[in-house]
Amino acid sequence: MASEHFHNILTINSGSSSIKFSLYRMGNVETAVLSGTIGGISRGSAIFHVKDGDGRTVLESHLQPRDHGAALREIIKWLKNSPAAQHFDSVGHRLVHGGNRFSSPHLVTPDMMEVLDELMPLAPDHLPHEINAIKVFEGSYPDIKQVACFDTAFHRSMPGIAQTKEEGIMAKSPVSQRSISEGPLSAEELRKIDAYWRATLYLCVGMIFLKDNPLMREPLKIEHIKKRLLGHWGSDPGQTFTWVHMNLLEEWMKSYRPKELFDGNGKLIPELKELAPPALAA
Repeated sequence: MASEHFHNILTINSGSSSIKFSLYRMGNVETAVLSGTIGGISRGSAIFHVKDGDGRTVLESHLQPRDHGAALREIIKWLKNSPAAQHFDSVGHRLVHGGNRFSSPHLVTPDMMEVLDELMPLAPDHLPHEINAIKVFEGSYPDIKQVACFDTAFHRSMPGIAQTKEEGIMAKSPVSQRSISEGPLSAEELRKIDAYWRATLYLCVGMIFLKDNPLMREPLKIEHIKKRLLGHWGSDPGQTFTWVHMNLLEEWMKSYRPKELFDGNGKLIPELKELAPPALAA
């Protein structure tokens, strides 16, 4: 990648229910040429919205794409008919997971695509759409290079102790494993954490969406669902995931043993020193 230089870059972010794209002109400064989105894919009615580099709307139309592939083809059709988008020499794709193979932007190659296919179970709501976007653009622009940029690149810069192996799907995917020599939690502890997390998420769903029949003692009916939803589901998994681990931390602190935290001189052990703020690590 160090020898590659692109002058006009189209970026694609294919999410679970939308596709966002932007075109940038690279020079002494980075200049936004245009940006657009198709939101509400697969919900029956999607909005295709495009703005120029100054934020002025140049397109707003309603579509009925049956899936992400159809939405991508609408974007490509518009790009090929738009004078401002005629000349780009690369496409950059945002991908949520790169396993332990990809920790920086990477030119798309057949070998990389094979690895990504194996990683799809780790992000089933996103990776299939993102991989399909690469394939669709390859079919429409076969001579243009494509680059994958990975969300998980962030994790590769974390201290080694924080890059621990998960059980389940991670353990079954050798291309994505990264672990320390000894797992920090037993299989039974992980099972309990998973069960607690699932239970809290079920409660969140019930509080946001349901006004009756929370335990599903009968088939779900429209009258069981709130007419006006209260709450935001998107933040629930992260918050409950944090609380699960706070419970674990609280339990661990109740069994506090100083020798597991500090060395003979009263300093944090090296593994924890990597994670501690500078004032504590000193």
